[in-house]
Amino acid sequence: MRIAYLISAYTDLPQLLRTIEALDSEESRFYVHIDRKSPMEIPPREHLTVLEKRFYVQWGGWNQVRYQQTLLEACLADPEGFDRIVLISGQDYPLRSPAAIAREFSEHPDRQYVLGQNISAPGTPERGLEKITVYHFFRDLELPHRLKQAVCGGSRWLMRLLPVRKKPYLVVDGDRWAVYQASSYFSLTGACARYVLEQMQRNKALMSYFRYSFIPEELVIPTILFHSPFRGGCEEVEGGYRELEELSALTYFHYGEKVSVFRLEDYDELIGSGRLFARKMVTGVSDTLMNRLKNSFEHD
Repeated sequence: MRIAYLISAYTDLPQLLRTIEALDSEESRFYVHIDRKSPMEIPPREHLTVLEKRFYVQWGGWNQVRYQQTLLEACLADPEGFDRIVLISGQDYPLRSPAAIAREFSEHPDRQYVLGQNISAPGTPERGLEKITVYHFFRDLELPHRLKQAVCGGSRWLMRLLPVRKKPYLVVDGDRWAVYQASSYFSLTGACARYVLEQMQRNKALMSYFRYSFIPEELVIPTILFHSPFRGGCEEVEGGYRELEELSALTYFHYGEKVSVFRLEDYDELIGSGRLFARKMVTGVSDTLMNRLKNSFEHD
């Protein structure tokens, strides 16, 4: 079971290295994208590739999709190929040992660890529709934080007032595609990941549609998957609009105004979550929790 871990990182180098160490095995490979505005420098190590091409990453912007695509291109260039592609963040930590994760994937060879919801469907609340129908500009501009907030916030307010909207669906080769939303952290089979990358490279209508959407990293790949031959391996969430916390098949997290930091007292909750990873962990706060998790791997 060859597994490629694609990791997006921008802070807390000790935590990133700890995660890589916990997942390392002879069959694991790691591909890391570091936000261009981050000063992080990762020391060389076996099985690790740090992408030379770095994007200025702003939450909610198009560059998040660009680094997803670049990570996929890097790992799929490996001539040996991979059985599994796993996309996580640098502040994730495994809840199972590398052997147990490989066993989970082996037991579900056709499953794509993706939970998606159709946000083109009738009944989607306005806050969901606005992610795709309202144009979102300027998020990838390299500006100071407060100025960026003012520019993006002002643009978003203006676009809400103007009678200019995108359709809540896109058209690809004459077919109407609903838009799907899911967590941007997932696991795909190698064949599925290759299909997704080919669509990102060639499907100009799709990429153009999402260019000025809000948080397109949660939209582009899920939309491809639910209109692909691999749809049967994905799980669609029905019964009304769900928040992002309920759309993660791979990683367990709490998301309020921001993602909560896990501590030792959260151990039982994490183990009982049924997920393979947890986010987020922070050096100096989550150390005892990660030590306990690592010790539990011996019995996994």
